[in-house]
Amino acid sequence: MHTIGETRDLYYYAGIMAFGSRYSFLVIFFSVAVALCVLFAAFSVLMILFLVNTDIDFFSSQSFWFIYETTGHGMLESIIAAVCLVAGGFIAFYLFRIMFRKTGSAEVFFIALFFFSLLFEVFRCGMYLVEIAGIAEYFSLVGTRIVFFGRLFGLLCLFAASLYGGDFHYQKFEIVIGVSILIAGFLAFSISFDKAVMLSNGLLKMSDESGLFIIFTALKGLVIANYVIFNAKKHSLHSIGGILLVLSGRELLFFSLNPVFLGIGICAGIAGCILLYRTLENYYNWI
Repeated sequence: MHTIGETRDLYYYAGIMAFGSRYSFLVIFFSVAVALCVLFAAFSVLMILFLVNTDIDFFSSQSFWFIYETTGHGMLESIIAAVCLVAGGFIAFYLFRIMFRKTGSAEVFFIALFFFSLLFEVFRCGMYLVEIAGIAEYFSLVGTRIVFFGRLFGLLCLFAASLYGGDFHYQKFEIVIGVSILIAGFLAFSISFDKAVMLSNGLLKMSDESGLFIIFTALKGLVIANYVIFNAKKHSLHSIGGILLVLSGRELLFFSLNPVFLGIGICAGIAGCILLYRTLENYYNWI
């Protein structure tokens, strides 16, 4: 039989061990993020070298879900959007990683992973190089699937964060991460793409867009609904606004063909990240 003091010490020790293992996950993801940033820098240098004397003709452009234009414009805007997503994702991931070390919040942990997922947009730039070099279509297909894997994984992590923001107490983070990776991987690598059509955003055109649209819309709807329900109980609407701005900015930067929408997406993403960070920092430091 343990005394009350010994039991308290055991729980404290278990909590310290759990926090350490969770933070080690973020360290691993941070290492991957740094590697993706290095890869992005390499892609950027190669693009600058090749695109100066090379013209890429795209079959079409995608301005939003189901909306395509026959002219393949918008490559520059797509590259700028990818740069903003990668840079902004890395900075936000780094900041929320530090917040998790201070608070130990599960909600903050999975929001950090959501921002980490934005770094998979690096491969959009790699697809331009694949097109320029005339490499096998297989690499374009794999790169496109990796980008969609990152987008699905990010939404699944944000969905987990919305649950932990309420009354969800499941503590096996590695299980949640593993299931999210498996679901995102299965969906991303089961999507059919038209390998003959590369869009101006560097990705292959989806053959069946409706199924993926339903999945993305359902996940975003569940995230927003959870934050509305749980934050109404906390008497805080700021985090809801932050989530809406972040998701809106993310969506606009995915489909940026117009400088105006590109600018709106950047501003919405930055404002949402700042609002979400300040709200969660004040809330978890207060409790």
